[in-house]
Amino acid sequence: MPTDQSRNYIPRRDADFDGWFENLVAYIVANAVSVGPPPRWTHIPQAKIQELQTRFAAWNAAFVKLQGAHTDADTVTKTEERAKSEACIRPFVKQYLKFDPVTDADRTNMRIHNDSHTHTKHGRITELVESESDTGTLRQVTLPYRVKGAANRAKPEYAHGAENASAVLDHFPTSVDELTRREVSTASPLTLYFGEEDRAKKVYYSFRWVGTHEGMEGEWSEIHWAIIP
Repeated sequence: MPTDQSRNYIPRRDADFDGWFENLVAYIVANAVSVGPPPRWTHIPQAKIQELQTRFAAWNAAFVKLQGAHTDADTVTKTEERAKSEACIRPFVKQYLKFDPVTDADRTNMRIHNDSHTHTKHGRITELVESESDTGTLRQVTLPYRVKGAANRAKPEYAHGAENASAVLDHFPTSVDELTRREVSTASPLTLYFGEEDRAKKVYYSFRWVGTHEGMEGEWSEIHWAIIP
C-alpha cells in the first residue's frame, strides 16, 4: 500500500508547491529541451513543455503578489492559478513522466511518486460528498465537506481530495456543467473568494470525490447555493 505522501505528490502548502513546481519545470527543461547536445527525453512535445512553463509563470506571479500587500482579488487569482496549474501538471506527469526513458531516479529528483514497480489496487469511489456553507466573512464562502453521513472529515478510500464546481449565476443551474469554476481541495474546508461586485449574489456549487488516477471520480453531489456576503 503506498503512503499518503506517495499518492499525493503535489505539496499542499503554497510555498512548498511553488518551489516544487519550479524544480519540476527546470528538471523537465534540462532533460527535454535541446540547448546543444540532443536531450535525453524526446517523447515530450515542446508545445506541452511550453504550456507547463506558462502555467508556472502565471502561478508564480500570482503567488509572489500575495507575499506583500494584496487584495481579495489577488487571493482569488492565486487560488485559480493553483487549480489551473494542478490541472495541467497531473495529466502531464501521467502521460510523459511515468514511463521510460524517464527513470525512477528522475522521478525521485522531480519529487513525484515512483510506482512503476508497484501494483496497487485502485477502486471506484462510491461515496458522495456532503457539504455546508459558512458566510460569516465578507466576500468569502467557506465550504466544510465530508463523506455523506460521516461523523468526521476523513476522505474515503482511494480519494485524493474533493473537486468543487461553482459559479455565480442568476438562475438555478440545470446541471453541474454550468458550474465552470473548478478546483480540487485536499483538506476540508474549501474557501471560495469573491470580489465586491459579487456581494448579495448567489453562488451555486457541487462537490465530488476525485481519486489518484483518472476514471476514479465519484458522483457529483446535489447542487447547493449560498448568498455571497
